[in-house]
Amino acid sequence: MKDTHRPIETVIPGGPRIGVIGAGAFGTAIADLLSEHHQVSLGVREESLLHDGTPLLAYMQANKTNPNVFNGCRLGENLVIVPDYEAAVDKEVLIIILPVKYLRSAMMELNEKIRQKMGTSIHKDTLIISGMKGIEADTAKRPTEILSEVLPEIDKKNFAVIAGATFAREIYERHNLSATLAAATKNRAADLARTLSISDKLNLHPSTDIIGTEVLGALKNIVAIGSGYLAESQKSEGARHTFIGKAFIEAQKLVVFFGGRRSTCFQEAGFPDFMMTANAALSRNYTAGVLLAKHGKISYDSGNGTAEGVNTAIAVYQLFEKMGSDFAKMHFKIFYEMYHVMHNGNSPEDCFRDILSHYNAEPELSKFRESLEMLRYRFRR
Repeated sequence: MKDTHRPIETVIPGGPRIGVIGAGAFGTAIADLLSEHHQVSLGVREESLLHDGTPLLAYMQANKTNPNVFNGCRLGENLVIVPDYEAAVDKEVLIIILPVKYLRSAMMELNEKIRQKMGTSIHKDTLIISGMKGIEADTAKRPTEILSEVLPEIDKKNFAVIAGATFAREIYERHNLSATLAAATKNRAADLARTLSISDKLNLHPSTDIIGTEVLGALKNIVAIGSGYLAESQKSEGARHTFIGKAFIEAQKLVVFFGGRRSTCFQEAGFPDFMMTANAALSRNYTAGVLLAKHGKISYDSGNGTAEGVNTAIAVYQLFEKMGSDFAKMHFKIFYEMYHVMHNGNSPEDCFRDILSHYNAEPELSKFRESLEMLRYRFRR
């Protein structure tokens, strides 16, 4: 079908109105950066309180800082800070960055507040961009799938996703970064990427592989947990990077299994993001792996932020149960075992010893595709 989408730059003079839902590190950083060039509103929940009971929204409006991220980062004067329901209304572009575990309930709550307080809803022509990197544990659904269910009035072609090697702190500090902007059609992807890119600060590369982009953004967090564990427990760069390399082979197969394109694995949302997240102390999932090695426990929420890989492992394992354990362990042993380490109390030491010493991830996708077709045939019967 021909894409008749009108370029968003022409909707209003001076560029599109952009709302950002989620005042965590990434939401704050991307809103602050985009506000240099666009009309941006950062939505903050009225219910969010600081440790002393002060409403976060009122504090941020009065001080133009976010005390919860980057040691109280100062925000640009052009950034408008409003209640979350105001940020979602009357916008050409709405960027949503919330913990995936709470995404469904948070958006249902937001919809209700918009109806009650604004007497309206998110406009059906709004372009919805997910900046989230996880998969819902109970349903194994990606963020754009969840959003399309919670926002049924929005055309499915209006959902997009942004992902890449972009730490929130580095966005805030204005480093030269690149990411993938995936949308339903070439025109929409190119239009959004061109409009939201900021020269020398954020370069967005268009794609139409929403599935692959989201799956990679989720899987790399599981790998980062394993990498953090190995960094703390074995102190071996060779072992850690061997693990990352084998996991990346498995990730390519999982992208294909979900219905994405293998080529996306080698774009900004793929290999660069994998390596960054699995190698940097700024990664919350890497830190979660370090804490697992130190204390024998792992947590989705902690003082270091949300480790999306913890719940994504549950979602992926649900798919493994449908595949059958033999098929899963043959092609996805690392992701299979990482679930059991995080959620069943299996020994991380035994798991990683087996992976590093005895497991060879099969890099030939042709063999995997043959096995996959046999599996799908069995499901059809």
